[in-house]
Amino acid sequence: MCKKPYDISRFFQTIPIVTLVKIFPIQVSRICLYVLGFLYFIFKPKDRKKITSHIKKTINNFSYYKTFIGIFDHYFEKLIFAHKPLPEMVDFLQKRLSIINKKHLDNVIKLDKGCIFVTGHFGAVEFLPLTLATNNYKVALICKFKTKKLKKELTKRAKQYDFVLIDADEPNVIFEALKAIKNKRILITECDEFSAWRPCPTKEQILVFGNTMPKDRTLDILYYKTKAPVVLGLMKREKNKFILHIINITNGVSVAEKTWATIEKYILKYPYQWYQWGKI
Repeated sequence: MCKKPYDISRFFQTIPIVTLVKIFPIQVSRICLYVLGFLYFIFKPKDRKKITSHIKKTINNFSYYKTFIGIFDHYFEKLIFAHKPLPEMVDFLQKRLSIINKKHLDNVIKLDKGCIFVTGHFGAVEFLPLTLATNNYKVALICKFKTKKLKKELTKRAKQYDFVLIDADEPNVIFEALKAIKNKRILITECDEFSAWRPCPTKEQILVFGNTMPKDRTLDILYYKTKAPVVLGLMKREKNKFILHIINITNGVSVAEKTWATIEKYILKYPYQWYQWGKI
């Protein structure tokens, strides 16, 4: 069995850092993670350069500092969601949350059918399941777990708000995703997990920041099998608040192409909200 690489994700989920997050108040934990994150990249210059070189190739005259802060914020949000008391997290989120174009989801509910809710590694994506669940939507989520402990914690929390977790590393992930949609759930899936893309057998290509890549067929398969409505949701992080933008994805073109083209526009406009830099 291949040993998984030790990256910043595994660093932030080590026992001392998890313990720190559990003990300290939210804002203190955030500052601590910023300091630890910058220390990580000081001692891991190859990881740092991989990110900065990718940004430099894609965007001119942008603050690397803001991008790294966005990366640290992502792991901070992942940790507090998994390890802070759930009522505290619900209160934290509800005081800071607003939803733009909520009507697109409400229209899906009126149709009495499931929905494909596409998102990306953008902004406060870790809060998406809780956001939808606390707004009385039935949710299912395709996700990856870096540690068994994290999977156990999140599974326990999911049961409290009746959302289903689907492990992306399990062999029957597509079957479970189709089942969730047919059970009239809103299926949350990320379209920018490039290492998990399943290339089309027809060898179709897609543009990613101006470069061609084999197109992922997963979203098109889900849509073809279910004909469920498709929306794109991006949880934009702003100062002391979160704004969930919901965009209706129209038919007529490949769902994979349309969702990626839309999310790419948001990434180029708000590059510090995306944390997949260096992973293409």
